[in-house]
Amino acid sequence: MNGSEMKRARAVLGLTQNALATQLDLSVFTIQHYEQERNKIPRTVEYAILHLLNISGQKPGKDSNG
Repeated sequence: MNGSEMKRARAVLGLTQNALATQLDLSVFTIQHYEQERNKIPRTVEYAILHLLNISGQKPGKDSNG
């Protein structure tokens, strides 16, 4: 997962950076750095986001345009 994919997943979930940070027990600055690709997103964070998408019934992946 890269920063833009993380940002897209967050949007699909309807969460702000602050809300996602709370869900993942991270700081909002960490979320910002991941989305801006200043820091690599750890696999554990990626799996946690995918889990949030799964329990929300949303599908991860590309936008509707392909």
